This record gives sequence, C-alpha cells and structure tokens, in this order.
Amino acid sequence: MFDAFPSADLISGYVLGAMLLMLRVLGAVWWAPSLGENQAPMQLRVGFALVVALVLDLGLGGLFIALPTTPLTLALLVGRELLLGLALGFAISLVLTAVESAGSLAALSMGLSFNVFVDPTSGNESLALGGLLRTAAALLFVILGGPNVMLLTVFEHLRHVPPGQLTMAIPTAQTLAFQFGNLATTALSLAAPVVIATLVLNIAMAFVTRVVPAANLFAIGVGAMLLAGLLSMGMMGDALVFHMDHAVQDLPRQMLDMAGVR
Repeated sequence: MFDAFPSADLISGYVLGAMLLMLRVLGAVWWAPSLGENQAPMQLRVGFALVVALVLDLGLGGLFIALPTTPLTLALLVGRELLLGLALGFAISLVLTAVESAGSLAALSMGLSFNVFVDPTSGNESLALGGLLRTAAALLFVILGGPNVMLLTVFEHLRHVPPGQLTMAIPTAQTLAFQFGNLATTALSLAAPVVIATLVLNIAMAFVTRVVPAANLFAIGVGAMLLAGLLSMGMMGDALVFHMDHAVQDLPRQMLDMAGVR
C-alpha cells in the first residue's frame, strides 16, 4: 500500500533541484531593474525567484538532483548556482551602468558635480543626473520587454548548463575586456552631445576673454553652461531609446557570454 507514495530520496532530489534552480534565478534578478540592487525587499526578491523557479522547473520537466553525500559538495553546488546567476544578472547591470556613467559625464561637463544624490537604501552616492538617466533606462528596459528576455535567457542557460554539476564555466579575459570597453564606449557616445556642446562653449568663452579681457563672462558662464547642456540633452533622448532597444535585443548573447557559455 505504501509503494504508491514516492520515497524520501525521490522527494529530496526534486526539492534540491528546485532550490538550486531558485538560487540561479535569485542571482540573476539580483541585478535586475526594480527588483535588484536593494531596490526591493529581500522577501520580495526571494518570493519572485521562487515563483519563477517553479515555473522554469515545470518547463524543464522537473529537475531531479541526487542529494550529495557530503556537506561540502552541497555547499559547492549552492555556490555554483549563485555565481552563475550573478554572472547572468551582471550583464544587465552593465547596460544600466553605462547609461548612469553617461549621465555623470554630462553632469560634470555642465558643472553639476556638486549635485550629488545619496541612495537611502544602499547609501551609495551618485550624481543626480546619472541617477535620473539610470531610472529612465530601467523604465525603458521594462517597457521594451527586458524582463521577458532575461527570463528566457535564464531558461536557455539552464538547458545548456543544468544545475547539479560541479564544473564551472567562467568568462574569458577577452569577454570581460570587451564588456567593460563597450561600457566606456556607450557612456562616451551617449554623453557626446553634452560634452561637445559645453566644450565648444568653453573654448568660445575663453577666446572672447582672451581677445576682450575687460569682458566679464564668469557671471553668465555657469548659466550658459547649464543652458547649453540642457539643450543638447534633447539629443540624448532618441540615442537612449536606441541604445536600450539594441541592448535588450543583444541581452541574451551578453548574459550567456558573462556566464561562460560559448
């Protein structure tokens, strides 16, 4: 009569598979906009990861992993899933960091280096314009279907690199160099209109001051810099939308590269 019930080893194997899957999802959403980076309570992030993990587990047909015989092996499996999830989510963070860096460069060019914003949740300091552009990029990420792309990529990664193994794939040095180089290039490209406009204005004001020493341009210099920066920021809007659209389309490749999948 009791043979119809699953054994304890069978139940523990499916539970362990679901828990390891949840850890990878949790690591991925740790960097996701609106849920990661201390923007949402830990309980909400864990609950979201648990729900997504159950759905993905059903999509994979039920993930069974035999219970390890030693605590060390279990700890290695747990650490592997967290690291893989964090690597997947880190690619998303790089997209938003590039936009925030562009805003910080624009703020420095406009003379707004004193306008610092302190995040009350994390205590990190950033320039207000950079934080504003990062928030706009996060909204565009959600509008353009970024969360769907992220979850589909995590599911594809689970098919290529299933949980329960002790092998660990890491990104190559070339991949890391490309990612951070792309971050710097994107930040400079987005901030280029403001940087160029303020640079030309500075050169023009310096030339006028050199030719006409009696002209006191310092009184209007700060206002002119702000006005030139704000007018040129209008050109950043379309560029930001184009960048985020391209980033969302290219997100699967970026995430898999960061997780060491070639």
